[in-house]
Amino acid sequence: MPENLLDRLTSTEVPPPPRDFRRAVHGKVNQWLLAGQLAELLGQAFVFAVAHLAPAVISLIFFTLTGRHVTHRRPADTHEQKE
Repeated sequence: MPENLLDRLTSTEVPPPPRDFRRAVHGKVNQWLLAGQLAELLGQAFVFAVAHLAPAVISLIFFTLTGRHVTHRRPADTHEQKE
């Protein structure tokens, strides 16, 4: 009958990790974490901010060029009720 895997692992000699193993692992993990966070920032947060600020910037440019302020509200959006 073959030996149990756990029994074989207890008798196997495992060499110690290299001296700078922890520093190398942290360096690689931190690199990937930074890349992931930057990708999320540019791919989601920046696009979200630009999408929400674009109407204000466009209105500012339009007001600067024409001198008129245009609201994007429809009559149904106001709080006044028609009778």
